[in-house]
Amino acid sequence: LGTRLLGRWAGFVAGMLFAVNAFVVHYGQTARAYGLLILLVTAATWLFVAELDRPSRLTRAAYVITGALAFYAHLFGGLALVAHFVALLVIRGRSAFTRDVALVAGCLIILCAPMAFLAARVAPVSVTWIPQPNFATALARFFGFAGAGVGAEPVALKVRSWTMPSVVLPSISSSLL
Repeated sequence: LGTRLLGRWAGFVAGMLFAVNAFVVHYGQTARAYGLLILLVTAATWLFVAELDRPSRLTRAAYVITGALAFYAHLFGGLALVAHFVALLVIRGRSAFTRDVALVAGCLIILCAPMAFLAARVAPVSVTWIPQPNFATALARFFGFAGAGVGAEPVALKVRSWTMPSVVLPSISSSLL
């Protein structure tokens, strides 16, 4: 995908950075569907870009199947589908509203509706384990997403002023990559 959008070098660098990202490696080793989600969202995004370049029925059908599978792998897959639709609106403007786009959207809605209905029924119960957010947990999540302490439980950070640059600067620089 990176090669297709920005060239061979950008695709190589993006792939290497993705492969060694501590956050991706950690969650790729869990027994959840994160790895499958990343695969399916990347494939759906590639198909989305291919459809923009050269529209075809085969590309649209593959996009619908891949997008629906991404949504079933993890509900966050639906966010990628919404992002694709928003990107289409930004790129094409009013000309994005075609019969083909309506057909793709309708098929995705029909295929994803059962999972969305199930998620809506289960959602209030499934998030009771999440603690009330505060500054300490937000800071711990920031460092966790940056790759610091991957695998450790989030704890309130007690950072002394002399250790702040040695902790914050590497985390910020790794999150920017």
